[in-house]
Amino acid sequence: MTHEEELERGAEARRRILARASLYTWGFLVTALVIATGGSALIAWIMSGVGLPFVKTWIAFLIIVLLPSLLTMVWRAVRGRN
Repeated sequence: MTHEEELERGAEARRRILARASLYTWGFLVTALVIATGGSALIAWIMSGVGLPFVKTWIAFLIIVLLPSLLTMVWRAVRGRN
């Protein structure tokens, strides 16, 4: 095996690793969003038994759950550019 072939195999392995890591990242993101949405819906459903409107409570809890994470992601992205 020549040096160029070894370099090509290494580059291909790195591409596969990065693709798999990207897939895992998106999978974790989607899973977290589903869990946050479902959890917020569960809390809103429980709170609707007290007389609060379901949809408004759901949206409020979803914002409370997701907003800190989204702000952190934006802050890191902006900080990373500078």
